[in-house]
Amino acid sequence: MNEEFMPIKKAFPKVSNKREGRVLMGLVVDENGAVSEVFILETDAHKSLQKASVKAAKQFVFHSSDITGYTAPYIVRFHFKFQK
Repeated sequence: MNEEFMPIKKAFPKVSNKREGRVLMGLVVDENGAVSEVFILETDAHKSLQKASVKAAKQFVFHSSDITGYTAPYIVRFHFKFQK
C-alpha cells in the first residue's frame, strides 16, 4: 500500500523539546476522512503539549471507511509521545 504523508502545520510549542509525556487520544473521522472530534483518553503530558496534540490531530486526514458500498465515520486511537 502506498501511503501519502502530509506535513502538519507547526503545532507544537517551543517548550515541547524540554518536556516529556504522552497523550493518547480518540479521533472521530468523518465520511470524508477529516477529523471531526478529538478527545483525550489518557495523558501525563503538560497542558501545553496536550493542547498542541489536539491542534495537530485536527489537521490529520484519513482514508474514509467503505462499508457495504458507502462511507461511514469511525474512531481512531492515536498516541503522541514526547521525549527530550
